[in-house]
Amino acid sequence: MNLIISRSYDQSTCDVIEWLYYSNKKFVLINEYNKIENLSYQHNDNAANIEIETSSGQTFNYEDIKNVWYRRGRWTLNHNIFEGAGEKIVEHETQEWDKLNELLMLNLNQKKSIGSFFNNNVTTSTKSELF
Repeated sequence: MNLIISRSYDQSTCDVIEWLYYSNKKFVLINEYNKIENLSYQHNDNAANIEIETSSGQTFNYEDIKNVWYRRGRWTLNHNIFEGAGEKIVEHETQEWDKLNELLMLNLNQKKSIGSFFNNNVTTSTKSELF
């Protein structure tokens, strides 16, 4: 499965998505309209299990991601802070989500990819190698 992180209405992204549909390739697009809604991280002695759910209802496992195309923009985890929660709870939850976000970016950076969360000018694969 291909993970694409881009801004909405980016023409290059739209062109690649059209090609992915035509080629029957699986993909998930993350952008400002399809955010990461839920992120579950479990670790046992041998491996980590990361499950991701988007605001459009797509659910997939980190291990299902074979390729990453970091096109443009930033993603956000769409977390809901408890209404009426105290300042310390909000602060703790925000820090927790920030760390989960950082962990996910570091893990995704190890996948076969074009672009990078950390340096958008770096190309580690070509489009033909990726898709």
